[in-house]
Amino acid sequence: MPLIVIEGLNGTGKSTVANEVASVLGATIMKIPASDFMTKLKAYFDMHPEETVARTLYFMWAAEDIGRKAANILRKNPDNVVILDRYWYTTYAAQRAYEIAYNSGKNLEEIDKIIDETKARMLVPDAIVYIYVHPAIRDLRLAMRREADKRNDKWHSGDAKLYYAFEEEYKRLFEQLEKEGANVIRIDNSGDISKTVSNTLEQLNRSVFARKKATTRA
Repeated sequence: MPLIVIEGLNGTGKSTVANEVASVLGATIMKIPASDFMTKLKAYFDMHPEETVARTLYFMWAAEDIGRKAANILRKNPDNVVILDRYWYTTYAAQRAYEIAYNSGKNLEEIDKIIDETKARMLVPDAIVYIYVHPAIRDLRLAMRREADKRNDKWHSGDAKLYYAFEEEYKRLFEQLEKEGANVIRIDNSGDISKTVSNTLEQLNRSVFARKKATTRA
């Protein structure tokens, strides 16, 4: 009953990869926020990225909520596979990145305290798949999204300062998680999406599914 988290910066094709992998595996895919009430709140926080402490509280709450829902699905059907399109790792990286890029880090201590107090209650995934692309490709994809969706907030503007900080925070977090034993899979999605999906499935089969089969036989 694997739980797989797929992470990545805006414009990397993370959600496309998540949906394609879920389709091949016949998995249940879930995305934050998972509840209607939280969806309404998200609209407010999307408009106010500068409220990093409040955003951290909201998204950690939303991550805890989706983790509980995923756990219930896996308990009811042990053969199911659940894929989360982002989890609390994004909250950590994104809110710290915004603080560093725009607020001179004044709220970092409070953000870290909220995350540290909450992450212990989070469901631990069998794998974290980190999707990344070359920055020039990401900028092009974001430009296309802005044209299609008319979204030009800080997270979709292609701001190099925020992109770099976000990427660095992801990198730092995943390196720490690996030291703690997490299974982090890094996938380059700069090329053809079908190759990305095949590569992702191959890596998951090797590091998650084959291992679970071996455990079951034992």
